[in-house]
Amino acid sequence: MEIKNLFRELLTSGSKITSLGTLKSRKNGRVELSYRSDSGREIIISFLKNDPSLIALTRGETIFENAVTIYLEEGVRHNSVSFDMRGEKSEITVLAQRVDNRLLKSGKLKLEYSVYICGVCAEINEINISIVRDTEK
Repeated sequence: MEIKNLFRELLTSGSKITSLGTLKSRKNGRVELSYRSDSGREIIISFLKNDPSLIALTRGETIFENAVTIYLEEGVRHNSVSFDMRGEKSEITVLAQRVDNRLLKSGKLKLEYSVYICGVCAEINEINISIVRDTEK
């Protein structure tokens, strides 16, 4: 197995969760999808209606880490700074390999991205979201 594929396999874990969430359209043109991950952390995915290709993904606070927002745009590197609970900052670079946002058209979103902390690949993520409307109401 090629080292690149082995590295990807080691950093990538697959799981499927079902979570209650809320999809809101704001007056300012921003669309927000919020839900809780399997670890209980609040996740907010947002974008502008007129620019669905630029995604802001906010991972809420845990006892180990402050909330962090990353920006995902296919083929574009985005840099930001994150602070840990001790107040120390780290440079975070995110490169999205795929952003397929069809949330408003068909209720589907596919994100593939890598997160680099201080220049070292720390995460390779793939998120597939399918919205199912609550029919009990």
